Amino acid sequence: LSRSEYWLKLFAILLASLTPVVCYMVFGYLPSFSAYWKTDAQPAFIISNVTTAYFLLGIAGWRLPAIFLILLTAFSTDRFYFFHDISLLCWIFRKDVPRALRLHTGIGERPHADSLQNLG
Repeated sequence: LSRSEYWLKLFAILLASLTPVVCYMVFGYLPSFSAYWKTDAQPAFIISNVTTAYFLLGIAGWRLPAIFLILLTAFSTDRFYFFHDISLLCWIFRKDVPRALRLHTGIGERPHADSLQNLG
């Protein structure tokens, strides 16, 4: 990881963490983060999602969710509601469902190296 990559990733993490808080503080409560698209926070919303997607593209297993996040951002709720919701569902299911299955049921878990030694 180069120095510039480190700072870019740190920026992406901070921006993704702070943007929803700042939007809430400045524009008040809205029913979803996507609803801030219709406010003056639109540039912050876009930059936050794109930098998050850029960050995720570099992590194995997160490339497809990153692409869905970009699509989610590209299809705004006011003009492309159907495509926005489809992109959102794809992003959620691709991001959360496999992880939830591994955490709660053990499906897809790899055996630990020490348990493999006991087999033979």
